[in-house]
Amino acid sequence: MSREENIPDLEEEILLPYSHIIQVKSKGIRNRIAEAFNHWLKIPNEKMKEIIDIMTMCHNGTLILDDIQDDIGVRRGIPAAHCVYGVPMASNTAIHIIVLAMERCSKLGLEALKVFNEQILELVRGQGKEIYWRDMFVCPTEAEYRRMTEQKTGGMLNIAVRLMQSFSEDTNNYTDLGKKLGYYFQLIDDYCNIGQPETKGILKQRPTNLELKRYCVSLLEGLGSLEYTRKIIRDFEVHLRSEIRRLGGNPLMDAVLDQYNV
Repeated sequence: MSREENIPDLEEEILLPYSHIIQVKSKGIRNRIAEAFNHWLKIPNEKMKEIIDIMTMCHNGTLILDDIQDDIGVRRGIPAAHCVYGVPMASNTAIHIIVLAMERCSKLGLEALKVFNEQILELVRGQGKEIYWRDMFVCPTEAEYRRMTEQKTGGMLNIAVRLMQSFSEDTNNYTDLGKKLGYYFQLIDDYCNIGQPETKGILKQRPTNLELKRYCVSLLEGLGSLEYTRKIIRDFEVHLRSEIRRLGGNPLMDAVLDQYNV
């Protein structure tokens, strides 16, 4: 037996931050959206499961990084991974799990790997824009914000959508709907982050005093900003439902939208 064979690879140990974050289940919205797309795409269950697993690994890996970048202390009701294992180990695990997802994707073929790389790059660019605006105190335009969410959140959804399309006989291109859904759900999430400061906080890494946060929210409400955002969300939901009908209807996607309202 060679010396190398006696050396443990510690794979389980170096992925502990990932094991930590997945011990509590997410809301599963991305999985439900992917399953709804399969109402149209109709790919085999085995391929569907593999694609959802790849997307889920990427999602959880990026959440670990997001929590570091946004200085979030709690994720899914438990301490964030970097608060338990430290920033160096957590960030390394996040990269590790995304590369493992890429490795699994490569087994689906070269085209699948190309799709994965393109969508991860979109996601990283979107996240980078958000960090830049926040740390440089830049207020993006509505169009810039929408483009960022299409890259960041839509990019994650389209990992699944584009991979599913590559194994489907359906020739329709659903990536535009994936981007729109990313914008819609990120807009709702950001609205809730501001509108419910006592549970989620407002303006990440900005005022830590709860009363000050509530005061900021009252100013936004007084200026009509929150009502304006609610109107944008409601109007865009109407648009999404119209798009779903145009694509032939999809009761599973309608059910996903039914679960969210502001």
